[in-house]
Amino acid sequence: MKRQLTWKTIFLFIVGATLLIVVAGLAVTMNFGSAKTVTRTATPYTQDKAVPSSVSLCTAPKDVTTLTVHRGKTMNPTTFSFPSAALVSNAASARSVAKVICAIPPDMRTGTIACPFDQGLTYRLDFTRPNYIITPIILHIGGCSAIDGTGKKGWIHLIPGLFRVLGNAMGLQLPTEETFRGKIT
Repeated sequence: MKRQLTWKTIFLFIVGATLLIVVAGLAVTMNFGSAKTVTRTATPYTQDKAVPSSVSLCTAPKDVTTLTVHRGKTMNPTTFSFPSAALVSNAASARSVAKVICAIPPDMRTGTIACPFDQGLTYRLDFTRPNYIITPIILHIGGCSAIDGTGKKGWIHLIPGLFRVLGNAMGLQLPTEETFRGKIT
């Protein structure tokens, strides 16, 4: 039996395709939409000054002077008890976070790893150290809860007290991992 294309069928196809494009556009905007930019002033290069070297945080965590924490966007509408960017200007507090992150033990797991749902939430930790550019640390809060930027494979669950130390450095009251996950609204 042959089906004929009617105006109604064509109209429904066009509406469906349009909705699909709109939903896909919203998903991309939620993950990669405009983010607040933190402006940093750069020292112009001159022949008198050496260009700063790029290093891993864990080469000298005791030399860290500040930390800036940036929260990325999530796929779900989520509320948090703190702003999306925070500056930790107390050097001792920034060093305590660096020390905890650099104490991550080696991950000995092998084979396939099953991870829970990942809502796409990340935190970027930008540490500063005189005369060096430090590779940013990225904390992936969902899924396998990976940590990038330390120079070795890492998982958040292997660092006891990470969220407590990070939250205390940011001035949060009684911080836990749930504080950093936020509440889905």
